[in-house]
This record gives sequence, structure tokens and C-alpha cells, in this order.
Amino acid sequence: MFKKIVNLLIFASLGFFVGLSICSAQNETGLHMKKNDVISKGSNNSPVGELGVTTYRLEKIRLETPLDLKDGMPPIDYAFHLLIITDKELPVSGFSIWLNDTQLSASATDSKLVGAMLYRRALPDGATLGLSKYGEDEIVDRSILPEKLNVPSEYAISLEELEPAQVVIKLLRRSLRVPVMELRLDIPEMPCYIGGIGFLIEIDGRNFNSSCAGRSMFLSFSIEEFAKLRDGAEVAVKRGAGRESAGRRVVGRLNKSTIEYE
Repeated sequence: MFKKIVNLLIFASLGFFVGLSICSAQNETGLHMKKNDVISKGSNNSPVGELGVTTYRLEKIRLETPLDLKDGMPPIDYAFHLLIITDKELPVSGFSIWLNDTQLSASATDSKLVGAMLYRRALPDGATLGLSKYGEDEIVDRSILPEKLNVPSEYAISLEELEPAQVVIKLLRRSLRVPVMELRLDIPEMPCYIGGIGFLIEIDGRNFNSSCAGRSMFLSFSIEEFAKLRDGAEVAVKRGAGRESAGRRVVGRLNKSTIEYE
């Protein structure tokens, strides 16, 4: 009799914990679906390129704290998570996801899945998607998906609107003992220090080493140095000294009329 009671208690306990596990799994899944909503996905099944890319998935993630993009519009309460799916095990490596010719720092979230975060109000509908190993930045190094990015209309911009405006360029004159000018670039989708390599800022063909914090790059000039820079000069970020450097991206133009004073 005692043995039967013990067995019954063990069975009931197991049933309780199994039921608890199922409830937990359902709760976690529910939370995940609320947090990461799939808003678009591709359908290609045929692997392409060295990395064997097949298709993509685009998720919208709710942010706990709204993010001000400094674009004169209300803060956003969401971000995008762009995932590239492959049909084979990926090498242990850093990766870049390519949105047209914009390079996004990406990381493997699974053995066949690479993701990148995009803190943007909208994305280019019809953009070409690609995947490469970090540091392999030429077009020939990319595994290009045969299908284009399909963005729902409420989050879409046309390719013609593709946005140097996503990069915010600020000029600040600091009133120190020796006054200096500071140039700051806020680049939402690209950390300024990835893979152990910092980025250069190029202004009108001249290269400057920058310091960085998170997704912002900083560059200081003396007042005399700043005066020599041409108003309206092209501003670019890159990882090498030449004009054709890997990952070079034009982010805007120098506008000396926007100086803020501290």
C-alpha cells in the first residue's frame, strides 16, 4: 500500500513538472512572438554562393525604450532584425549582411542563421541582400540572394530615397581652454569599432583617425584645421587609407552652417 502511494505521488509530481514545463514553453513562445514579429520572409530554397544562402526573414522588435533618431520626427519604439538563412553550417567567423551596398555588422544566431539589427524608421523595399565573411567586402565575395527584400508598405521607402540622412552629422564648438571643433557621426546600423578594427573618417579626400563610443564616431580639430576644410566637402567612413578602401561609405557632406556651441 505504501509503495502504491509513493508511486502515485511520484507520478503526480512528474505530471505537475511536465505541465509546468509546457506552460513555461508556451509563455516563452508567446512573449517571443510579441517581441519579434515576422513582417516579411522569402521563399527561395536553392542555395547560392560560397555561404549557401537560401532566403531571409525580417522581424520587427519592440523596444523597451523609444529611440530618438534625431531626424526631427517622433522617436521610434521598434527596430528591425534582418536574418539571412543558409542551407549549410556556417564557419566560425564574423559576418557582414549587405543591404544593397550598405554593410551591416552581423553575427551568427544559429549554425545556419546570421542576423543584423537595424535601428531605422523604414527600410528600402526591393533592396538586394547579400552575406559575406567579415573583412571580405568586394562584390565577388558576397553570396547574393536571388530574391529581393520585401518590406511592408508602412515601413517601406523606395530605393530612390535611400538615406544618407540616416547618418547624423553634428558639428560642435567646445569652449575649452583651447577651443576645438568636434565632428560627430551617429550611424544607427553600424558599430564604429567591429572585429577589432576602427574606422577612418574621410573629409574631402583627407583621412582622419576617429574615436568612438557605441554607434557614434568623434573627430576633433583645432579651429585653424577646421577653417581649412571645404564647406560642402564629401564625408565618408572606411577601414583603409585609399579611396577604394573596403567598406567605404559616403555618409553626407560637411555643412559649416550647422555648428552648435557649448
